[in-house]
Amino acid sequence: MAAALAVKVRMAFEELSLSSDGLVPWSRLEELFLKLEVKPKAIQLCRHLVDAEGLVDSAELFRWLYDGEDVSPYHEGRRLHERVPPCRWCISRCDFQDFVAEVVETHRAGRILNQPNPRTKEPNPFHDDEHVGPNMHAVNEAVIRPRTARAGGMSWALMLSPEGLSGEFFFVTHSWKEGVYEFSRKVLNHWQDEALSMWCCFLANPQTWQREDLNQLLGQSFDLMDSPFMQALSSQQLHSFVVVPNVTESLYCRLWCVAELWKAMEVQKLRGDGRMIQVAKDNVKDSHKVRPTEIATLIHGATCSDVNDEKRIRAYIAGKEQHIQEMIKDLAGMKKSKKTHHSLSHEQERRKTEEELSARGGGAPRTPCHK
Repeated sequence: MAAALAVKVRMAFEELSLSSDGLVPWSRLEELFLKLEVKPKAIQLCRHLVDAEGLVDSAELFRWLYDGEDVSPYHEGRRLHERVPPCRWCISRCDFQDFVAEVVETHRAGRILNQPNPRTKEPNPFHDDEHVGPNMHAVNEAVIRPRTARAGGMSWALMLSPEGLSGEFFFVTHSWKEGVYEFSRKVLNHWQDEALSMWCCFLANPQTWQREDLNQLLGQSFDLMDSPFMQALSSQQLHSFVVVPNVTESLYCRLWCVAELWKAMEVQKLRGDGRMIQVAKDNVKDSHKVRPTEIATLIHGATCSDVNDEKRIRAYIAGKEQHIQEMIKDLAGMKKSKKTHHSLSHEQERRKTEEELSARGGGAPRTPCHK
């Protein structure tokens, strides 16, 4: 079978997975086979891959069908991420506004589902709040993954700019449990110089890759320097490091955020620039205002979704925990950031942000900004 058709078959299998883990109920697979008019005898041959719970590993089924043929649905994405350096996996302000507008449209159409938290089993209480909105997990499933999968499996940033973006950028550190409208509002309020681009993990890193391939991309070394995060933070093009707090949880419940902060502290000290680490401020004063305690947290309880990454990060920050903890306290109590040469006056910032943000969705631009 041609490679292009094999890719379509593999993607069809993955789309049948209810939990995006590649496990597909046999009943759904059988229904697909019948629609494709697969011969009954061939369908029966596939039954040996069904487990005790009636599930089939779509990747295993694909390998069995194609006798080990190496056909990746994200071949193009892999090629781009191997060729373009991580410091260029950035997005422009204009493209970020378009992204938020697409999220708003998808949310209004009811296509961003409020899935229960896997740990608490509770839905996101801010999912339909116009000032907070769906969290990044939900946005990823409904917007980022489908679009980038169709484009070839690269990140959102490289989907828009296959060669990456050059020039100065700011690095955003954030929590995936934050609301997309709260996040976008704070980022756009902070992002006053359109010459700067933004490096943000959910837009910079590919979101459709299998765990094994993604782990290879994120690196294996215990100094973390083979990870895209640290390579971007080590770039001479790094302008600033921006902390985006949220109403849901402290960023520093997430170990990668802890590691990013320590790297930023090292870079700031090396450059002698006390203004490099900044906190994105909100322009909405309401009951959802972030409290300092939601930034300050004890990092010994921070976690990571990948066991190996957790070991690496713990090794990386070993002996520096107290310094990091003090910086987190400083960030929690940080006053308004000092103006940089990229900043406008406060009145200009307020006026420009109000013009660009739409009341709908609490963070989307009124008119999508196209190239």
